[in-house]
Amino acid sequence: MREPSIPYISSAKRYGNLGEDKFENELRLYLPNCKIKKNVIIQTNEGNAEIDFLILYKNKLFAVEVKHWSGHITESNGNFYKVKYDKWTNETHTQTLKSPFKQLRHAIYLLRKQIPDNVWINDIVFFYDADSTKTEGDNFWFNDMFTLTTYIVNYGKTSRDDYASSFFKKVIAADYLYGKL
Repeated sequence: MREPSIPYISSAKRYGNLGEDKFENELRLYLPNCKIKKNVIIQTNEGNAEIDFLILYKNKLFAVEVKHWSGHITESNGNFYKVKYDKWTNETHTQTLKSPFKQLRHAIYLLRKQIPDNVWINDIVFFYDADSTKTEGDNFWFNDMFTLTTYIVNYGKTSRDDYASSFFKKVIAADYLYGKL
């Protein structure tokens, strides 16, 4: 019987994982009393999704999508654009990206289908390494840990009683699943 092969991980995914690891380490420094679940996998009849981080702070839940995007990030009409300047060729490169806000809200919708408890989940996108970020509307996004943790401590909608804690306990992170293999 042969050994299972190691799954291929693209360079873009490795770069993203680096941002997630950095995010988690900094978050634990700024908010040592919060509870964190990383890589929450959601599987429902309506679809599958993943949430990078689910954070429990007191009676507040925060779903966080971490984007390790470099360059100038701009949102326009629901689309995201990454503009980078190449110092070697003097060219400007523009890339269209999927909205992390839509991605996260869809994942939260599916998570509520998977665990139908009455709990409020605050949605946040965190941008690592972006030279600048400009988004539209009422989206909550951050690009520095101090501002994010200040928001988590002082703002965000709460859930009644211990609903957030009860919901958090029911969520299973992929790290837990893979750790049991």
